Amino acid sequence: MNAKSLTIDKPTLPDGRRATLYLLAFFCAFPSASRAQTVPTFVISPENSSIRFHVKASIALDGTFDKWNATFTVTSTDAATGVLDVKIQADSVNTGSHMKDDKLKGKDFFDVKQDPLITFHSNKIVQTGPDTFDVQGTFTIRGVSKPRNAKPNAIWQGDRLRRS
Repeated sequence: MNAKSLTIDKPTLPDGRRATLYLLAFFCAFPSASRAQTVPTFVISPENSSIRFHVKASIALDGTFDKWNATFTVTSTDAATGVLDVKIQADSVNTGSHMKDDKLKGKDFFDVKQDPLITFHSNKIVQTGPDTFDVQGTFTIRGVSKPRNAKPNAIWQGDRLRRS
């Protein structure tokens, strides 16, 4: 199975550097969909997905976040009625280097003690192709919220959303 990425376009870190945050998700018919509610909520499983980031600076930096949750709530079979919510535990940053992780967790970057969550909340989803979407929303890091776009690939079939 291949993962597809949800890219949140270039959030700005507190020091002015630009970062790209990816949510890699298997967009299968999420088995943890809540059928008891009138509005279906699909939980994007961390076991089958990951959130990655890339920072362009004097030295490029790549990594993941190990602790997060994401839901996709829809009011009909039309994906445009959906709302994507992503909550990331900033202190779960993982670059593969404890020294870099500690620096990112500190006051100069994520300041995880003061602002433990990084969030994305969509406010508009537009299907741009048979299996592509433009997800507009608000990205919040260190208490600063800015509008950003995400571009996941998924296939909506009847009442099921699956990866492309």
